[in-house]
Amino acid sequence: MLFRVDFVTYNGTYRSIETDKLTLPAIDGRRTLLSNHMPTMIPIDIGVIETSVDNKLSHWAVSDGMVLFEDNVATVLCDEIISVEEINIEEAQAAINKARKKLAGASRESDIMRARVALARATNLIDLKNKYFN
Repeated sequence: MLFRVDFVTYNGTYRSIETDKLTLPAIDGRRTLLSNHMPTMIPIDIGVIETSVDNKLSHWAVSDGMVLFEDNVATVLCDEIISVEEINIEEAQAAINKARKKLAGASRESDIMRARVALARATNLIDLKNKYFN
């Protein structure tokens, strides 16, 4: 049985899809939601979300956020999300270089943390693109 997944960022809805399985990078390990799952709220980490329809998998690069599931609707609220197919390696590499420069020049703890998160997000993009499309 399919259920709806709405991917939402600060810019609005990125995409809405139908799936029979939603596997996500919870902060305490991978979690899978199926249709008719009890209502839940799960914090998610930088990583990959996997969806499935008729055993065809799709992969989505995601940053920190939250998943809300109720009445067969999963809402993925996150800072950034993109289909792994759509990742641009050159842009991700530029983001890595920028984050490394910021990290090298950072002296305040808050700047160091922001640079580390940016580096982790960009590295995740390249890792996922290489894993699923090479």
